Amino acid sequence: MFDYRPLAKTMKEKGKSTEDIAEVLKMSLDEVKDKLNNNRNITMAQLEKLCGFFKCGPGEIMSWSPDGDLVKVDWNKVKAFGRSLTKLSTECGLSHGALPNACNADGKLKRENAVKMAEVLGCSLEELM
Repeated sequence: MFDYRPLAKTMKEKGKSTEDIAEVLKMSLDEVKDKLNNNRNITMAQLEKLCGFFKCGPGEIMSWSPDGDLVKVDWNKVKAFGRSLTKLSTECGLSHGALPNACNADGKLKRENAVKMAEVLGCSLEELM
């Protein structure tokens, strides 16, 4: 899955807006917002235009992950905080067994849930990966 979060950082650093992107790509503002906010595909020609506009490589526009918005959590690091995963699920506003189930499966968790878990534990997401 493609992810346009790097573009937001690049836009901020270069002082550019979504309106600027719509103009460069010759698209409506609504269409640009839909593509960027929902990680919808853009063409190679559009990617090339953005790279030229920002004078950067594709990695500053988008990233790719085979798992989409999932992150691999090191559950031993999570357990080191001394909270049961069931209790931590509740504290994060997740279903009762969400974290234990993720821990016992492939260890992957939706990024937003992993970020919430890190906040509850008082650490960064990177510290849990």
